[in-house]
Amino acid sequence: MKHIVAIAMSGMFIILCVLLVTESSSITNEYETYINQAKAEEKKGLYLNAINYYQSALEVYDEDQNVKYQIVKDYKNMGNIEGWLDTALLFIKNYPAEADKAILIDAYNEVLSYYYENKEYDALVPMLSSLRGGELAKSNKDFSKKIEDYYYNISSVYTTIKCEAEYLSDFYNGYFTMSQNNGKDKYLVSGSGSIYNEKAYEDICILDDVLGYSLVKEDGIYKVYTTGGYLKEIDQDGITDARYYSSSYIAGKKDGKYRMYKSDFSDAGFGGWDSFQLIAPGIACVTDGGKDQILVGSKILEPEEGDNWDSVIYSQRGIKENGNQLFVGNGGSYKLISIDTDKTEYTTLAKGFEAADAFCTTEPAAVKKDGKWGFISVSGEIVIEPVYEEAKSFSYGYAPVKKDGKWTLVDTSGKEILDADFADMGSPTENGIVPVSFDGNTWDLVSLFIKNYQD
Repeated sequence: MKHIVAIAMSGMFIILCVLLVTESSSITNEYETYINQAKAEEKKGLYLNAINYYQSALEVYDEDQNVKYQIVKDYKNMGNIEGWLDTALLFIKNYPAEADKAILIDAYNEVLSYYYENKEYDALVPMLSSLRGGELAKSNKDFSKKIEDYYYNISSVYTTIKCEAEYLSDFYNGYFTMSQNNGKDKYLVSGSGSIYNEKAYEDICILDDVLGYSLVKEDGIYKVYTTGGYLKEIDQDGITDARYYSSSYIAGKKDGKYRMYKSDFSDAGFGGWDSFQLIAPGIACVTDGGKDQILVGSKILEPEEGDNWDSVIYSQRGIKENGNQLFVGNGGSYKLISIDTDKTEYTTLAKGFEAADAFCTTEPAAVKKDGKWGFISVSGEIVIEPVYEEAKSFSYGYAPVKKDGKWTLVDTSGKEILDADFADMGSPTENGIVPVSFDGNTWDLVSLFIKNYQD
């Protein structure tokens, strides 16, 4: 009896296998029939018919990425660019992680080329940003190079915002200061290039983001100018010049000396300097007896025993975000120091520079050595060798450098992203707005397209 059951079971198994093979063969035949029909339609140039046959094939077996990608290509072959782009992006989005990466790279290359050639940068830049340095780019050198080439080519795209200013400061807290009419008229200009105050003032101290006001000078009198445009006259008691210092203090000049005042111009109880230049909020360079000193909070930073300096490098173009790393000099030789603002102490990080430009942020600063300009990190290490005629410090990924008598921008690898075509240039903002002079006489703003789309 057991033998009969065993024989019966074996027979059923054989029959089942035959049925499965038959079914599999039937599926394969059906699938191949659809594929062959699709290819035949392609030869006739009937791409929509081919797409329909390919889709029928995928209903039988949907794991073939080549077939899915062929549908994408046939939309392009039939001239339906919108349909091609939609299916290409869907194909990329749903591409299986375990599938052949070569097909995915081909799809990306097609889409990247289309975006680039048609200058659809708003779509191209996010895609490039998502691919740069990723595993897919690392898996293929040619693909990685294409991504980088596109990225750097787009980096050079900019639009010009006409200001026709005699002077534009560097950007701080959302604004530039602008001068016109031989320096008599001052304006605040927003990061988008719009003039903030319609009425010109004799002087403007940059808008303070904590208190929400700026100091302006009108008819020889300093006033508070708020974000709402409200003006409040300040009792200056003989103060002839006022400078923003921090959210707590304003520097004012009285009887030929700068003293520190509170925001209502009541005396703060310290000061007495010949000159005052803001470096960063709460840090300034003050001069006493022809010698530069560093003011930190309400205290002067005293040189360490055996140390001596008579000059401090600060930016002539406005307030900076980083005032903790500074260059100080004596006899034309400069060194980099790092300030502990809590203890009003410093440490020396690097020496032996002929000149330097103040740090904008914590990115590298420009230094001069052996007659050429390069860049140094906040820790004192040379990160780009001195090779430039002139240079200004990095700000949000880019730095102005002078080459063959013209200014351009370089990134942190030293690669130029703009043609050297400017007579002068200021520091870029976080959104890629850069003060530039095309002719050396007037200043405008340029907006770097790619910065508007970076993560």
